[in-house]
Amino acid sequence: MKASDHLFRELGAQGIEWVFGMLGREAGAVRPARGSCPRFVVMRDERNAGFAADAYGRLTGTPGVCMATLGPGLTNLLTGVASAWSDRSPLLAIVSQAELSAPASNAHQRVPNLRVAAPLTKGAFEAKTGREIRSLIAYALDEATRPPAGPVLVSIPIDLFSAEAPTHDAGIQRVTKADWIPQALQDAREAIMASSIPVIVTGADGLREGGAPAMQRLARNAGIGLASTYSGKGAFDERDPCFLATVNEYLEDLFRVSFSEAFQEVDLVLAVGVAPSDGVDFRRCFPRAARVIHFPPIEANNRTRGDLERALALLLNAVPENRERLRRIHALSRKIGSLIEPLRTPGQNRESLDPRSLLAGLESLPDGSVIVSDVGLYKQYLGLLLQTRAKLRFLSSNGLGAMGWGLGAAIGAACACPGERIVLVTGDGGMQIAAADLETVARLDLDIGIIVLTNQAYELIRYYHVRGWPGEAAPHIEFGAVDFAMLAEANGLVGSRPGADGRAVSGIQSFLARRGPRLLEVPVSYSPFFQRREHVRALAAASSP
Repeated sequence: MKASDHLFRELGAQGIEWVFGMLGREAGAVRPARGSCPRFVVMRDERNAGFAADAYGRLTGTPGVCMATLGPGLTNLLTGVASAWSDRSPLLAIVSQAELSAPASNAHQRVPNLRVAAPLTKGAFEAKTGREIRSLIAYALDEATRPPAGPVLVSIPIDLFSAEAPTHDAGIQRVTKADWIPQALQDAREAIMASSIPVIVTGADGLREGGAPAMQRLARNAGIGLASTYSGKGAFDERDPCFLATVNEYLEDLFRVSFSEAFQEVDLVLAVGVAPSDGVDFRRCFPRAARVIHFPPIEANNRTRGDLERALALLLNAVPENRERLRRIHALSRKIGSLIEPLRTPGQNRESLDPRSLLAGLESLPDGSVIVSDVGLYKQYLGLLLQTRAKLRFLSSNGLGAMGWGLGAAIGAACACPGERIVLVTGDGGMQIAAADLETVARLDLDIGIIVLTNQAYELIRYYHVRGWPGEAAPHIEFGAVDFAMLAEANGLVGSRPGADGRAVSGIQSFLARRGPRLLEVPVSYSPFFQRREHVRALAAASSP
C-alpha cells in the first residue's frame, strides 16, 4: 500500500472527517478518497484552509487538519498555523517538501519547513521514510490535543507519498506527563478562603477543556465573580448574576470607561486556562488584586487530557459555601452592568448603521449557533458587548488578530457544526482579503450568513491613528468601495443589502432568519463611537462612588 493511502486511512481511523487544503505537484502521488472520510475540501487560499482548521479544532476539540504544497503553499498556510498557535487550537498541518532526491538547497520551491514552522507549533516533524508517515500522523494528532492544545506540522517529501509502506509500524513513544494538580489545588483553595471579592477569569483552555460547568457552580456556591477573555467567551451565560464582564486590553481604551475603578474591590484573580496571547493585563484590569493565580500554573505545559476539568471539580468540593460573599458579587455585577449597558445603545445615522445595532439580532440566534467575527473595530464591539451563553458560541482571531480570518473560520465552523446557524461578521477590509473562498461556501452549500460591514476604511487602524494624531485626517487607511452583494452573486451566494433608515435593522433580522449561503452588505458608521468616547467617560465617572 502506498504511503499516501496510509496517510488518509490513518486520518480516518483517528476520527478526522475534513481536510482543508490545496495540493500542488504532489497531486501526482496523493489522491484523497472521494465520498469517504476524511472529505477533502478544495480551498482557494491556503490561509483560509488554515483558518478553517483553526476554527474546526476550537469547536470540536478534534484537530482541524489542513494541507498545502511546498514553498508558497507552506508560507501561506503558516498564517493559519500561527493563529492556532496563538489561540491554542488543536490543528494538524500536513505540508509537502521537495523530493529526497532533490538538491539539499536551492531546489525549486524548497524552504526549510521545520525551521520555519518550529516557532509556531508544538512540534514540527519530517518523514524520512514512507513507513514513518502513519506513526507521525498518529503522534501529531495526539500531541495537538494534549493540553495546552496547539498546532503540529508534519512535512512529507513528495517522493515518499508514492513509497510502499507496511500496514503497521512501531509508533512513537511518549514521555509521561507531570501532575500539577495537588499544589495548585491547595494554593487556589487557600487564596479563595482568604479573599473578600475573588474573580475567575477564563481563557481558551478553561472553555475548551470542559471546566465551565464546575466554574459556574463554584461561583454560585462560594461567591466568586466570573469573567472571560475573548478566547473564553461562551464559557458562561453572560446573563448569570455572577458574571461581571469580558476583559481585554481594549476595554478601557476603546470606550473610555474606567472599569478598573469598578474592579478595585477585587482582591484575587483565579486565571483559569488564560494564555499570555489572551491580551489581558491583570494588574491594569484588577489594580488591587493582591494575587493572580494561574490555574493551571503557566509552567505546567506537560498536562494530560481532562486534568483541568478534574482539578476544578476537586476545587469545587474543597471550597465551602459563602452566601455573604455571593451577595457582594451580585452587587458588583449590577454595578458593572450599569457601566456596560449605555455602551450597547446604538448611535443614530440615517445614511449608515451603528455596528451595535447587530447585538440584539445576534443574541437572539438559537442555541447551537456560532458567531464568527473577523478582525476590525467591530470585533471589539462584539467581544466586549455581545452577551453570549454556553450554547451560543463566539469565535475570533485573538492572539494573532489576523484580518481576513473570518471567512475561512466560518467554513470550518460550518463543517464542525452541521445543521447549526453560522453567522460571520466581517468588514470590507477583511472580506476582500479572504473573498476567494466565497466560491467554496457556495460549492459546499454551507449554511453561512455573512454580514459585511462597509465604510471603505480600516477603522481599527483609524482608532490607533486618532490616538496618536488627534484631529488629523488619515487617508492612508482608506480605500475604494466594492460591491460585495454583486461579488457574492458572482460566486454563487445570495447577495443583498438592507433597506435604508429604520428598515435596516429589520432587514438584518430577516437576513439572520434565512438559511443557506448568503451575504448581506451593510454600510456602517463608527462616528457615534468616536463622538461619544468623552461623554461615556463622564457618565462612568458620575456612576463611580
